[in-house]
Amino acid sequence: LNPFTDKSNPSGESTGNPALQPTSITDFQLSYSWSGKMSVNAGISYSYNNNMFMEIAAFDTARYITRTTIENNVKGGGLALNYSINYPILRWLNLNINGNTVYISVKGEQNATAVKLNTWIHMVNTAVAARLDKGWRLNASLNVIGRNQVSLQAYANAMVSSSFGFNKELIKDKLSCSATINNPFTQYRDNRITMNGILFTQDTRTQEYFR
Repeated sequence: LNPFTDKSNPSGESTGNPALQPTSITDFQLSYSWSGKMSVNAGISYSYNNNMFMEIAAFDTARYITRTTIENNVKGGGLALNYSINYPILRWLNLNINGNTVYISVKGEQNATAVKLNTWIHMVNTAVAARLDKGWRLNASLNVIGRNQVSLQAYANAMVSSSFGFNKELIKDKLSCSATINNPFTQYRDNRITMNGILFTQDTRTQEYFR
C-alpha cells in the first residue's frame, strides 16, 4: 500500500499501490482417508481468486530500468492434489511420503497488455525412520520442491534438501538425546528468480548458506 518509490537499485524501481481492492476467493475441497497396514490421506481442491494481489513489472525503454508495483487485476484458479502415505516396510522401518501437485491458470495485465500463466507446481517429501535396539532411532528425509511461481511473471528455481538424524533414549520415557544434520552434501544453495515480461527478461541470482 506504500506509495513511496524505492530507487535504491539503479536498475529498477519498486512502489506500492494504495488503490488495492479486496481479493475474493471461492474454494472447494474433497478429501479421502483409508487406513490399514498402510494409511492414505488424499485431497483435491479447487480455488478461484478474483482481484488477486501480484507483483507486476514493466520495462521502461526510455530510462532502461524495470519498474515494479503491486496490482490486483489478476484473476484465475488452481487445482491441487494433496496426499500423505504412511507405510511400515518392516516392523522396525517406517516410510512416510507427503506431497502436493498444483495446476495454476491465471491472467492479468501489464501496461494494458494481457499476461497469461498456465503452469504446474509440485512438492514431495519422503521420510524414513528406523527403530533399533537399546533405544536408538535413526531418521532421514528428502524434500524436493519443483520450480515455484512467485508472481505472474516470475518463477524461482527448483530445490532439493535433505536431513539425517538420530535419537537415543537414555532413561526410558524420561531422558533422550538427539542430533540432526541438514544438507550434508550441499553447503550453499544457489537461488535464481527469472522474470519475463514484454521486451525484457530479468535474472536475479543469490547464494545462501544451506546447512
